[in-house]
Amino acid sequence: MIQTINNICTEYGFSGQVLLAKGGMILYHRAYGLADLDKETTLTAASRLRLASISKQITAGAILRLVQEEKLSLDDTLTRFFPDVPAVADVTIHHLLSNTSGLADFPIEGDYSSYFASDDYRTFIEDVILSQPLKFTPGEKFEYNGSSYVILTHIIEDISGLSFPEYLNQTIFEPLEMFDSGFLMPGADIDNLACAYNPSDDGLTVAPEIDMRIAGGGGALYGNAMDLFRWNTALHQKSFLSDELYQKMTTPQVALTEDTKYGYGFFLQESSDDILCYHPGGGPGVRTINVVYLKSGYQLVLLSNVNDKDVFHAVQNTLLHLIQEKL
Repeated sequence: MIQTINNICTEYGFSGQVLLAKGGMILYHRAYGLADLDKETTLTAASRLRLASISKQITAGAILRLVQEEKLSLDDTLTRFFPDVPAVADVTIHHLLSNTSGLADFPIEGDYSSYFASDDYRTFIEDVILSQPLKFTPGEKFEYNGSSYVILTHIIEDISGLSFPEYLNQTIFEPLEMFDSGFLMPGADIDNLACAYNPSDDGLTVAPEIDMRIAGGGGALYGNAMDLFRWNTALHQKSFLSDELYQKMTTPQVALTEDTKYGYGFFLQESSDDILCYHPGGGPGVRTINVVYLKSGYQLVLLSNVNDKDVFHAVQNTLLHLIQEKL
């Protein structure tokens, strides 16, 4: 299998990290490509890459820890945090986690620098998100957007009294020894952070820099495949959350299709032999996925610093098929 994985990644010209594990044992862990094209710096297993929407499962885990500590309830409504916005009186933490809130999304290309200059998530949420009418009755259906997880980011800060990065460091990253993970602040000098690239007709070009505070806990984290292996192992071996809350996180909360559901920060897809618990991510200069097979215990982590959907999906689908053959 090891040589097969290497051949697949090499054949497609994959740039990034690959980690395959089963039952807490790493079977394959390797990096491909360059972290910096101009400097010709090799991308390694120790490199840090943007996680994109894989961030959502970590944010969901942070919220559920607050529930476990009885500082928050899944039935709490946004009225607790935004008492002057009656329109969100029926939106609960459950709705935010499961992307069933009915909240409108916001244009990611907007200029929100005045809000983020002072890390003022609250005013940003009130002015940009909650000023819009709900698109549907909370709980009525699933609609994936960034608004819910930005609000969850603020709720974590409000309850903990810490900044979101500080809370993650104290509650998740340091206890789980995820020392290569963090929150991507604009202009921060982060050691071993791989440059991000988009494909073009002239080859790879540097992806435009985005102030990731706009994504908050929905997409602003960075890390590497090894740190996600640590996260997966702690979460799915139930050392991070109680069994009750772990089951809520990984139980379908809303149906998307006959086979695909959504839990809290995870898509859930049933196959004939297993249940895939996963979340993909993407955007300028990044393409990612974190997959755990709930029955067999296989893990597949793919992180790329190139936003090439064709290459990434070809590698992803080929490796998932390889795992499926082993089930």
